Amino acid sequence: MPPPRSRTKRATSHRTHCKPKAKPGTERRVRWLLRRGGGEGPTSRSCKRGGISEHKEGRAFDWTLDASRKKDRRTARAFFDFAFAEDKHGNTDAKARRRGIMYLIWNDHVYAAWDEFQKED
Repeated sequence: MPPPRSRTKRATSHRTHCKPKAKPGTERRVRWLLRRGGGEGPTSRSCKRGGISEHKEGRAFDWTLDASRKKDRRTARAFFDFAFAEDKHGNTDAKARRRGIMYLIWNDHVYAAWDEFQKED
């Protein structure tokens, strides 16, 4: 029997309506990340501001780390190593996908689920 594949549907579904209150899963992830360091940026944004944003559904979080600070670079690297590690079945980026991470932005680069979390310039 082949190993189970990581689920990606939730990680790639874009905003469809505006309900900016943070979702329980987002709140749990925020607390988990902040225990590791860094600061907290906005979780939600006003529906009246233009553009599409997962912040407008309460599904996004800005974890403020500074790429010029060694401690923050170590914190980010530890998180990337955790999120992008293979699971016991060989699925890459397994934890990121299972936690519904759609994309990460670090040091002016995007790592998106729809591009297998490969670094985009």
